[in-house]
Amino acid sequence: MRNISYSNIIIIMDLWDYVPGESSEEKNLRQELCYNIHNFLENFDGNIHTIFDANYGRRPHHPGINFDKFPAPVVYSEQVDPIVDIVKDKRYFWNIWLIGMHWNKCIRSRLLGYENLLETLTAVESNAKVLTKMDCVLENIVHHRDQIPLAITEEKFPNFSQETTTDLLHIKKDVYQILGSL
Repeated sequence: MRNISYSNIIIIMDLWDYVPGESSEEKNLRQELCYNIHNFLENFDGNIHTIFDANYGRRPHHPGINFDKFPAPVVYSEQVDPIVDIVKDKRYFWNIWLIGMHWNKCIRSRLLGYENLLETLTAVESNAKVLTKMDCVLENIVHHRDQIPLAITEEKFPNFSQETTTDLLHIKKDVYQILGSL
């Protein structure tokens, strides 16, 4: 009988610094998000194979994030192919963690977002689970989209127990498996 263990891939999505004048900068929840991500990775219970920095647009990272302190190699990628190449290794059950910004936009819709990721993993018949951690993501709420150049936005940590657009399976505490869009 083959001994199969778990291995993990972390995708950190668009952990950008604030743009001057950005209305959500006032609360600075991104600093708390960076702290939570560092804490999550420092205390991670398991093997982390690779951390992907999915920084679309290559905007400056929030100064609270320090990739040099992460416990695994950090690779920049905006594409799903490098992840597919890794999860083809059938010696492991794979967990792919999606964290960063913004839950209701980039984490959902980017090429490395859960919609495309789940579709691709199904197509290659991967056994990977896509997971997220509630205190390691922010969502963005636009209050006045008609204001140019910047809409009035608010960032907050999501409450997945009230999520209406994503099918989530509660695993433990603030950890959820992403099953797909509703």
